[in-house]
Amino acid sequence: MSAGAAAFAMVASPPAHANWSGTIFDFVSGQESRRWKDDGYNRVTFTGCDPNGLKSVGVKMRRHKSMAPDPSYGEKTFKKCATARYPKNVSRGAWRGLPRGKYYFEIGKLRGANKVSVYEVHVWTRNSHG
Repeated sequence: MSAGAAAFAMVASPPAHANWSGTIFDFVSGQESRRWKDDGYNRVTFTGCDPNGLKSVGVKMRRHKSMAPDPSYGEKTFKKCATARYPKNVSRGAWRGLPRGKYYFEIGKLRGANKVSVYEVHVWTRNSHG
């Protein structure tokens, strides 16, 4: 388990429509979320990124592969979560057409800061999205 995954805290009662919810604290580029199983569709939502100089956060969708490099399905740039307009500072990205597997997101390029904390992280999947 990576240090990033170890730093991920679960929220006691995630919304019923989200696969899982949580918070991240002081993630740096390259740190990873927890894993989940799904296929077809994943959506990640960040609400309340610490705005201390942060301009944007890259979020990469990756699929875990045993004994092989983990393929990436692209990086979305989250900008709105870094504004000081809580609770309207929400950024989201969706990835479609994904093969069955175990997924996670990885923090990509950080612009304006060396680390990111996010008050609310929600992950929706095909199974929870409908």
